Amino acid sequence: MAQKRILLLELPTFPNVTKSLSLAQVCASFEPSFDCTISDLNFEKIDYQSLKKEKIDLVGLKVSMQNFEKAKEVTRRIKEVAQSLVFWGGELP
Repeated sequence: MAQKRILLLELPTFPNVTKSLSLAQVCASFEPSFDCTISDLNFEKIDYQSLKKEKIDLVGLKVSMQNFEKAKEVTRRIKEVAQSLVFWGGELP
């Protein structure tokens, strides 16, 4: 069975100088049969086409009131381009 690929996204927040460890904890909780990566959108842009090319199975977004609209936009774009399952967590799951 192929290894499942998971991408966890830290959505832009203010102030963006604070680093959250919650996604690292989530990533560490997956069994070794999962390949989990974290991308911080405070510092980098998401390449939506690469989600399809890299065959990302699951994309998790850390959602708060501060980035709720961005979460909706990112989710919509992912569903347009890739076949990845998108899930939300955080303050507003």
